[in-house]
Amino acid sequence: MNFGSTFVALETSGRLFGLDYQLLFDAAITAINVFILFLLLSVILFNPVRNMLKKRQDKITSDRETAEKNREDALAMKAEYEEKLKAANKEAELILSDARKTAMHNEQKIIDEAKEEAARIIERAGKEAELEKQKVADGFAAKLTCGNGNRFYGCISHNNIDDGWDLFAKSATGPIGVITIRNCVAFNNGTLSNGVHYANGDMNGFKLGGSGVGTPHKVMNCLSFDNGATGFTDNNNPTGLTIMNVTAWGNGKFAKKGNFLCYRTSSDAIFMGLVSAGAIDSDKFTGKMANSIYYNSGKYFSLTGSVLTSLVSGDKKGTVVTDPAKTAGMFKNTVNAIDMSKNIDKQLRNSDGTVNMNGLYETIGSYASMGARFNVANQMISVSSKNSSSEVTKPEETTKAQETTKATEATTKETQAPTKATEATTKETQAPTKATEATTKETQAPTKATEASSVSTKGEKLILNANDVSTGKIKSSTVVDGIKIVATSKKTVTVDKSDKDYKNISFTKRIKLGGAGSESARAIAFKTAGESKVKIYATSSDTNTSRLIKIIDKNGNDVTSTAKIPGSSLKSVSFRLDEAGEYYIVSESGGVNIYYVEVSNGIAY
Repeated sequence: MNFGSTFVALETSGRLFGLDYQLLFDAAITAINVFILFLLLSVILFNPVRNMLKKRQDKITSDRETAEKNREDALAMKAEYEEKLKAANKEAELILSDARKTAMHNEQKIIDEAKEEAARIIERAGKEAELEKQKVADGFAAKLTCGNGNRFYGCISHNNIDDGWDLFAKSATGPIGVITIRNCVAFNNGTLSNGVHYANGDMNGFKLGGSGVGTPHKVMNCLSFDNGATGFTDNNNPTGLTIMNVTAWGNGKFAKKGNFLCYRTSSDAIFMGLVSAGAIDSDKFTGKMANSIYYNSGKYFSLTGSVLTSLVSGDKKGTVVTDPAKTAGMFKNTVNAIDMSKNIDKQLRNSDGTVNMNGLYETIGSYASMGARFNVANQMISVSSKNSSSEVTKPEETTKAQETTKATEATTKETQAPTKATEATTKETQAPTKATEATTKETQAPTKATEASSVSTKGEKLILNANDVSTGKIKSSTVVDGIKIVATSKKTVTVDKSDKDYKNISFTKRIKLGGAGSESARAIAFKTAGESKVKIYATSSDTNTSRLIKIIDKNGNDVTSTAKIPGSSLKSVSFRLDEAGEYYIVSESGGVNIYYVEVSNGIAY
């Protein structure tokens, strides 16, 4: 054998099992490196990862266990709540059951108590209704929405629980129209004819307003005696009243009030010819007074003469005199012989229906110009507007219709139809509302007439003042103070508010004729007894355009020329009429606003 040859052959090839030794060496080195790398990775990477994964697994396991526990707790709590709810429902049902049992148990008791309370309410309501019925039992309740121009002539109001006359007004319904009361009597109000007295009524003889709502009412030749409260009261009527030739005797016997409480009216209120007698408490006045006797603080004061003296509540002006009830020769009769068990009208009226008090509290002799007098010619003096009691003024220039009339006396008899009354002299500075009407100069302001009777042999002065007409649309002919506002449903006349001044005289309303007029519509109509002068205060309805007014007769014929009326300011125009007749003030074209109309020798409608 040749071993040498074999070895040589192996050495020559450099291969083990046919493999390259270098390759085997590299493979070994690589394997070692891989192993070392694996060891390093195991230490550096795999172990932390394994640890992280284990922690995550542990957390997941923990969270799962916690969730399971929370679920079990929730189920337990739910079960607990359900048990509590069941218990609460049972308790509620028990409470409701007890309540139902209690209600059923008390049902009859409650019904009985309700019936008893209802009976008490009904009984109480009945009593209150009866009291209210008694309280509102006025003799003449011309109040609230009674309208304009109401007049009472020759009326007797007695033994009413509330007032003899109640002219109450309130802000909710506004002022009522001017009311005239003349030749009327109020007595024993506050006491029924059977002698029963109720304290619920107001018990005044003449209550002339209310609630601070003003209306210039007029009371002429009236008697008020033995009423439970005051004889004459303004009752908080702030607008100037006119009270002339009235007697108040022994009023206030229940309410302990004066014969006169007229102190809340305005300073232009007129009091003339008043007599307060047998007074229980002080009289109070605000306004102007003449020829009167009143009571204050235990004394009687007399203001004689025809000059108006200003009074404010509490004033004690004039000469101290004896109580008229104790003054000899002042009254025809002071003995009240009225028999309440017999017919009052038969005792106190003439056959023609006029009032006849049989001389009771009727002034006589030198006192005849004061107080109320029935069944005789009324004695009402004319006065000036001077405030100083020491100054007597002469009558101012009279109209032709008044030349034959004495300014100091009324001449209308009791049996005559009621006419526009006399006119007391007032200055231009007085408001054209609620004062007396005087024999004034043409330059003087128009004042609302009183009901005294200064009537001439031809006619009387007629005055229409827009302030005295109720606001709203006039759709048919309406008479106000003897003058007619002519209107139809298609040609209406409107009365609305309008503040205008003329020579320091304030107007608050106007009469809007609304267009051209005729004898049948949109006119102011009046009648005259003969020659007459007509004075008009007016404006055009267009502030930029003057309008023409004129007077026509009942046939539509012009009897005067036209007068231009501006729209920017109030203007006074005058017309003279020569003959008796019926006439109409109209606009020739376009609207004209009338504030005041005065007819010197008129005949009232």
